[in-house]
Amino acid sequence: MKTQLLSLGLVAAATMTSQAALTANWSFDDLNDSISSTTGTLNGGATNSGGKLNLTGTGGFDSETAGGLGGTGSFTIVSEFTTTANADQTIFAYNPGNGGTGGQDIRFFAQANGNFRLEMNAGAGFEVNLGALNLNDGATHRVAVIFDSSTGTSFQDVDINVDGTTYNVTGGTNHTINLTTGAAADDNVSFGYQLNNPTNRTFTGAIEFGQIHDSALTASEIAAIPEPSSSALLGFGGMLLILRRRK
Repeated sequence: MKTQLLSLGLVAAATMTSQAALTANWSFDDLNDSISSTTGTLNGGATNSGGKLNLTGTGGFDSETAGGLGGTGSFTIVSEFTTTANADQTIFAYNPGNGGTGGQDIRFFAQANGNFRLEMNAGAGFEVNLGALNLNDGATHRVAVIFDSSTGTSFQDVDINVDGTTYNVTGGTNHTINLTTGAAADDNVSFGYQLNNPTNRTFTGAIEFGQIHDSALTASEIAAIPEPSSSALLGFGGMLLILRRRK
């Protein structure tokens, strides 16, 4: 009985707390954000099958939710993808300011040279030199953009995690981060392309998932994220809270 109660308690804790920590999850088994139940839209040549967003260099996927992004709070954006295209390719974009004010949007890319690039408005851009690691090699790569507002508030306070290694942002115009809310149509997040520039730097390949957390995850927490389905991520959210309480 005690074991059963403990199990039930863990499930309940996972259900209650993961909704607070995990603010958006797109597994691409369907077109829904499993947290808000918002249904997304495929555009251009984008399709979803086999639990992946499949992209052909035209169009992408967008969801009519900001995914919990907004204001000055901490966040982590995580995605996993596969590509062999030697081109600059948008993985994720959120453009509430529609490309206007510095520090008020965020987008990241796989570069033509195999590196990873993070950008915000008005000159805040930083490319991570990954050395021998090539994001365009056809392997599956996991990337994360991490912002901890308690330790810094500007672009150069962001960290980038690529396949388990964390890099500090050291370049780009150091705007204060404030992901303000613009017009309703601009509050969407998108994968594979940018809503405010839909033919520029489009993705060719597969994006396997995307998610947003309302906290700054550690490298070990990012690595521990399972291939997401709704049930798996609920369990992850609960265990993450338990592990943090033990520290």
